[in-house]
Amino acid sequence: MTGLWLGLPRRGQWQKALGWRGWKSLRAKLFGWHRLAGITAGALLLVTIPGGIWMAFAPDLRPRLAAVVAHRLPYKPAPVERLGDVISPQRAVTLARSHFPDAAFVRLTMPSAASPVYSVRLRQAEETRVWSGVTMVTIDAPSGRTLHVYDAVRAPLSNRLADAAFSVHSGEIAGLFGRILLVLAGLSLPALYVTGVWAWWRKRKRPGPAVRLAVA
Repeated sequence: MTGLWLGLPRRGQWQKALGWRGWKSLRAKLFGWHRLAGITAGALLLVTIPGGIWMAFAPDLRPRLAAVVAHRLPYKPAPVERLGDVISPQRAVTLARSHFPDAAFVRLTMPSAASPVYSVRLRQAEETRVWSGVTMVTIDAPSGRTLHVYDAVRAPLSNRLADAAFSVHSGEIAGLFGRILLVLAGLSLPALYVTGVWAWWRKRKRPGPAVRLAVA
C-alpha cells in the first residue's frame, strides 16, 4: 500500500511517468520499471492477499464473524472412546450424494475415535472453486445417519464470500487468465526488490553537486 501511494503519478503525469521510451539512463529505467511493475501488480496483490490472510486465520475468525452476521460454522462431531463397526466408505459417499445428485465427488475423510464421522466433500457446478468444492455432507459412521449438510451454493452470504477466498487468492475465479495474472503478480515481488534496491544503490553512489567556497 505504501508503494502504491508513493508510486502513483500525479494528475496529468501518467503518460510521462509510465512512458518507458523516455527512460534514457539506467537509473531512470530501474526506477521506471520498478514503479510500473508495482502499480500493475499492486492492485492484484491487494485483492489476493486478504484471501490468503483469511485462509490462514479462518479457524479464529469464523466464530467472531458468526457473532456479528449470519454465518454457519463448520460441524464438529463429538469424539468417542472407541470406534466400533462402521458403514462402508462407498455407502457413505452414496448417502452423501443423495443430497446433491449432480455434484461431483471431491474427497472423503475417514472416521476415527476423535471424529467418528464420514465427511464427504462435493462440488456443485455453481461454486467458484474449479475442482475442490466446499459442499459438505457429514455422515455418522456407525449408523449412516446424516448429521450435517453444508450447501455451499445456498449458504449465507458471509459463508459464500469466505468459500471464495481460495478462488480469489489463486486467481482461479477468473479462469486460466486470472491464474496467469496472479502468477505474474507473485513473480513481480522479487523484481521489485531487485530494481528498488539497485535504483537506491545507484542514487546513493551518485556524487553530490560540487560546492564552490568563496575566498575572502
